[in-house]
Amino acid sequence: MNLPVVNLKPYGVILFGFGSYKTTTPDATLLVDYEYVVGVDRKLFSLLDWRILEFSYSNYYNGSVATKGLSTGLVLRIP
Repeated sequence: MNLPVVNLKPYGVILFGFGSYKTTTPDATLLVDYEYVVGVDRKLFSLLDWRILEFSYSNYYNGSVATKGLSTGLVLRIP
């Protein structure tokens, strides 16, 4: 989606995968990890975008480690 009036490009991503963690017990556990990411980009040049704001929420280790993050930065588009 592109908002041409303000030249902003909102986006969203859902990532998931499997992870194996070792703890103090002798057995390792295979768990599902996931992360939600939403944000807004603004095009600066043909190959460079400014990631104005990005929010991420990650849940690792079967819910016992949840992280939230806010970030900004530059995105180099590879043609």
